[in-house]
Amino acid sequence: MKKLFYPLAFALSAFLFIYSCSTEEDATPPPQVQQPTPEPPAPKQYTLTVTASEGGTVSTEGGTYDEGTSVTITATPAEGYEFAGWEGNDSTEASLTVTLRANTTLNATFSLKLDYFELQQNFIEIPNVTATYMDNVVAQFQGNSIPGTFTYTINGEIFLYVSGTACSEGECEGAYNILDVPANPYLVFKKIDDGWELHEILNDVKTWAVRNYQFRDNFIVLGGANEEGLSPAQWVDNAFMGELVGNEIQWKKVNSQEDMAFMHDIGIGDFNFDGLMDVITGPGRDLSDPDRCRNVDCNPPGDEYIYNFYFQQNDGTFDLQEAYTIIDYPQDNELHTDVLDDSTNFGNASFALEVIDLDGDGKDEIISSTDWTVVYKYDEVSKKYMMHWYTNHNDDFGIDYIPGDGRGFFGEAIYSKDLNNDGIVDILLELPKVETGRGFMTYIGNGDGTFNKGIFSYVSRDDLFWTQLILEDINNDSYPDILLKSMDGYFTSDGISTNSSGDSLDSDYITGVILNELIWINDGGGGFNQYNDKVLYIPNVDTRQLQPYVKEGKLHFIGFRAYDKDELNNITLDFNDIELNLFE
Repeated sequence: MKKLFYPLAFALSAFLFIYSCSTEEDATPPPQVQQPTPEPPAPKQYTLTVTASEGGTVSTEGGTYDEGTSVTITATPAEGYEFAGWEGNDSTEASLTVTLRANTTLNATFSLKLDYFELQQNFIEIPNVTATYMDNVVAQFQGNSIPGTFTYTINGEIFLYVSGTACSEGECEGAYNILDVPANPYLVFKKIDDGWELHEILNDVKTWAVRNYQFRDNFIVLGGANEEGLSPAQWVDNAFMGELVGNEIQWKKVNSQEDMAFMHDIGIGDFNFDGLMDVITGPGRDLSDPDRCRNVDCNPPGDEYIYNFYFQQNDGTFDLQEAYTIIDYPQDNELHTDVLDDSTNFGNASFALEVIDLDGDGKDEIISSTDWTVVYKYDEVSKKYMMHWYTNHNDDFGIDYIPGDGRGFFGEAIYSKDLNNDGIVDILLELPKVETGRGFMTYIGNGDGTFNKGIFSYVSRDDLFWTQLILEDINNDSYPDILLKSMDGYFTSDGISTNSSGDSLDSDYITGVILNELIWINDGGGGFNQYNDKVLYIPNVDTRQLQPYVKEGKLHFIGFRAYDKDELNNITLDFNDIELNLFE
């Protein structure tokens, strides 16, 4: 038994030893195989495209960037523009940071900086009791009344006077003269806080076509010069005088129907030194001559033209003075540039007149102008006005002028003012329709009624239509500047330049007006330069006449047009008051 036990024990021990070794070998991990580390994936990339519209620049044009990259872009406006926004992003800030997570396109937009003006717009109804023919009221506010339109200040309040017109839509076809059709009243508007309002209908100042006016102290005179009739021999019209009394202007007609004449220009002064204001009109005719040209096929010859004088009487009425009793016209044909015989009255047929005391002697001089400018001075011996000074514009400014060919410098209006701030009156001639050059011609005064040639300032654009101007210092340098009254040539479609005249009146084509060509700054030496410091674009304004005025040192333009006519023929006017802030 004992011998049997030992072999069994030995076998069991061997089994346990072998099992133990096998278990230890099974628990040992297998040898590791080293694998290479994979490359990280390449980042996504996106394209940034940055552009700038007209009026500015951007700091970068963009490029290709990794996803998540932040890029800062700055938009910078050019002079006269301001940042408007981003196309492609809702940010309103000029500096923008974008984080790229997709292809991105941005465009910086800019707009004109419009901080140089304030605009008031309102509508005014003109009732159908204003005129006998309401289409004339439409024409009145579409530019036909521009020569006779003006502003006037009474005790600090601004009034706009718009002259009556006639002959719209064929009204005057076949008329022998203007007396065959009714005249229409001046309409007066008043500036109020929120625009303008109709203030008064002047039924005692009915006109057909006012061509000129003059202010003198508390007086205003208006001269009519319609060109209706079967020939120039039938061209006749009226003159009116207004006197400011208290807070209103009292008006009266200067001439009778028998004393009507063609009154392209008008002046006011005391020509007989009795303390009462008298009136001169021209180019008039010798209305007392029974043999004067009257037929419908007659064009009055030069020797029939004289200036008509209407002297005021103590009762306020006016008497037409006998021809040749006030001015002694020179007869020397060497002074006349386009007539060969000595019978013509030199300087008599001028379309422009001005009356002012040039030499400080207390007596007015008379200035007239067409191709030449003449100064008449009162002569104590003859008791008439005699020629004191004369000049030929074409010779002065070097124009190769052939008499009668219509190319000469033809002055249509005269303005007397100290242009160079030396205390002496100078004169400025307006030439709006001249083939050799349109613009403003100056003569610098010597203080004795004579003048030296100044400067011709050219208006380069033929499309600008203006007639008459005002002289006001708008930039506070003590020199008067030129402000034009205009009815065409200022419309724009792009806000950058003015349209040609062929497109200018199409309401669907225009976006507003540009005022630069209506403002001419005095250079201090007798010349004028168009205002070009910035483009004076006024958007969303459609106006058929622009009238300048100055209030409290600020330049304004009143723009107006006939906007609508209802079934009762009431007219709605669109008024726009533009206040410019240019020299603050």
